[in-house]
Amino acid sequence: SQPGWSAQPGSIRNIVVETKIERPFAVYSYPEKRQLVKDTLVSTIPMLGKEWHVTLDFFPTNYNVQGWANGFALTTSGDEVILFIRYHPYCHSHGGKRDCMQVCFQELCTGYMKTFLPKIDKWTSIQLDQELVNGQYINSISLSGTKVPWAESNRGNTWKTGTSYPQPQPTEFSDVKVFASQPGWSAQPGSIRNIVVETKIERPFAVYSYPEKRQLVKDTLVSTIPKLGKEWHVTLDFFPTNYNVQGWANGFALTTSGDEVILFIRYHPSCHSHGGIRDCMQVCFQELCTGYMKTSLPKINKWTSIQLDQELVNGQYINSISISGTKVPWAESNRGNTWKTGTSYPQPKPTEFSDVNVFASNPGNEAQPGSIRNIIVETKPEGE
Repeated sequence: SQPGWSAQPGSIRNIVVETKIERPFAVYSYPEKRQLVKDTLVSTIPMLGKEWHVTLDFFPTNYNVQGWANGFALTTSGDEVILFIRYHPYCHSHGGKRDCMQVCFQELCTGYMKTFLPKIDKWTSIQLDQELVNGQYINSISLSGTKVPWAESNRGNTWKTGTSYPQPQPTEFSDVKVFASQPGWSAQPGSIRNIVVETKIERPFAVYSYPEKRQLVKDTLVSTIPKLGKEWHVTLDFFPTNYNVQGWANGFALTTSGDEVILFIRYHPSCHSHGGIRDCMQVCFQELCTGYMKTSLPKINKWTSIQLDQELVNGQYINSISISGTKVPWAESNRGNTWKTGTSYPQPKPTEFSDVNVFASNPGNEAQPGSIRNIIVETKPEGE
């Protein structure tokens, strides 16, 4: 209800704004405040293009770590650095010793930066960019909305600074991990919030993002997506509080308007699997369902990232499952030998769907106790 008019009594929901722009960007948003703890995985992004923007707010509580302390990172599934930020209270820089902040864009790292460390117990906005300018991919750094002059660490004269430098190896990456302090470094004391990763990918995808934390309640409709193509990626964070439901409990689903299953996840504390009784997680991609999965149920009272993919590979649409950034081996439930597992299987009936319902626990099953957040549905509609 806009300014200048009385509001209509009532409610609205499932607002969807679709637009086609000349330079399509996918946007991944994580607004929650997070304490910086070593090896904290926030999420996994299906694809990061050669052109991107990362913004976040940083709140340091002290700079007392001995040596470098990590504050944020993007890495590949093989832990190759795409981007990181780290801090040092007393490093060698500009011919002397002073406090330092360093950013690395792949192998392009800052040497001297004409800035001091962000203030303790204050929120500071940080923006890191890789954008296409006159045929070159250019890296730059902004603090509190102002571009910061810096010198490359691999240049002989570290006194010569500029606000941007060309990226020597612009690369498109898949399955990119977003860390609030990555493995291998001590964490910078403090917190970050409002992480936004915006990227232009070569094959345009429509992105539907629902970052809010939602309790899992039976028949809870999150939204309706106008169109889901044959190629898509779904990511979400899952926080179970217990596994006490008798039988299967539903955690997430995509369905048609006629309640045909496109995708669902469900959990069971004690099912028959792999020749015995154990806890089970099952995923169905339409009629292609997991039988045995080589994984235990996500831990209680912990956030776990889940990624479900249907992507075009060598002319086939392939389904796969990743938990905490790692692909999980599984066997199809309709195969005689459920002991034979792989990390991906071809989808027998790849289909484009319209008016797709996004459920945080769909009708027909009891809800899994717990919550989900950061639901992202990324899809390539036909003809794009």
